[in-house]
Amino acid sequence: MIQRTKDLIQSIKNGDRDLLRWLCLFMELLLVSALCLATSGTRAYAANGDEYEGLWLTSDKKYVISVSRCGGTLCGNIYWADPAIPPLDVKSHDPEQRQNPLCGMNVLHGFKQIDDRHWAGGTIYRTETGDTYHATIEILPSGNVLLRGYILAPLFGQSDVLTPVSGRDYPQCNAPGFNVKQPRHHRRIDQSAKK
Repeated sequence: MIQRTKDLIQSIKNGDRDLLRWLCLFMELLLVSALCLATSGTRAYAANGDEYEGLWLTSDKKYVISVSRCGGTLCGNIYWADPAIPPLDVKSHDPEQRQNPLCGMNVLHGFKQIDDRHWAGGTIYRTETGDTYHATIEILPSGNVLLRGYILAPLFGQSDVLTPVSGRDYPQCNAPGFNVKQPRHHRRIDQSAKK
C-alpha cells in the first residue's frame, strides 16, 4: 500500500495528466457523495416553525403538549393528561400555585429559532417535580421532536422524544380559559390516515 502511494505521487510529479484528471474526478465524486450522505437523513422543514406546531405526546405517554407560536417564540401547554395524574400542580414550589390546574398549563416557554431544525433559549416546567429547566428543541429526521432540559448546559440534562399525535386520539382536557380550537394535525399523521 505504501509503495502504491509512492508510485502514485511520483506519477503526479512526472505530469501524468490522465492520472491527475482521474484524481480530480475522484475527489469531486467523494465530495458530492459526502454531501449527499450528510443530507440524506434529513427532511426539508419549514423555516417558520410550522413543523413544530401541533400536538406532541411525551415518551412516557402521560401528557400531550400543544405547541404553538407565542409572538416570535414557541410555547407549549398541556393539552391532555393521563387521567391517573393529579389534575392540580401539587408539586409547585409556590404554595399559591398548587391549586392551579395542569390542564392548559404553560410548560414550554420562550424558544427562539436557531435554524430550520433547532430552537433554543426556552424553558420547560416539569410538573412531576415543580422545577423549571433551560431547554432546547430539535426536530428529528423521523418527524419526532427531541426536547432536552438541562441545568447548566445541554450536556448536563435529560432528553425526551415527543411524537406527533392527533386530537382525534387525545381529547382536550378541560380547564377554565383553555381551549385549542381545531388543533393542527401534523402532515405525517394526516398522510398516514389517508392511506
